[in-house]
Amino acid sequence: MDIAITPRDGYVSVCVANRQGIPEAKDALQRIIEAIGRAPDRRILIAVRESEAIFNVADYGLLDAVTRLAGIPGLKIALIADTDQLLLSYRYVEAVAAQRLLAARAFRSEPEALGWLLA
Repeated sequence: MDIAITPRDGYVSVCVANRQGIPEAKDALQRIIEAIGRAPDRRILIAVRESEAIFNVADYGLLDAVTRLAGIPGLKIALIADTDQLLLSYRYVEAVAAQRLLAARAFRSEPEALGWLLA
């Protein structure tokens, strides 16, 4: 698994590639949460490429993560998926986030995601 966390102008960019299986997904999620906690910006762009879709949020620890992140004032997360299957799984994450009043949206393109994130 490859993960890069880079501060940008007005947001933090997180790029994850080649994430496979539950252990790597949990590791990536933990590293992202830690980066959000340290970031001066509360806008996060997460782009995932060449990785498995996540459909069981409990197995991956996503439900707990979304609940914790919802407690961070002003946090806004844009998720970019490189496949339709990953986008579908992110739409589910988006719905779970909305239930917990966390601003998170899933996209297929970076320009679209950045337009929403920085608006």
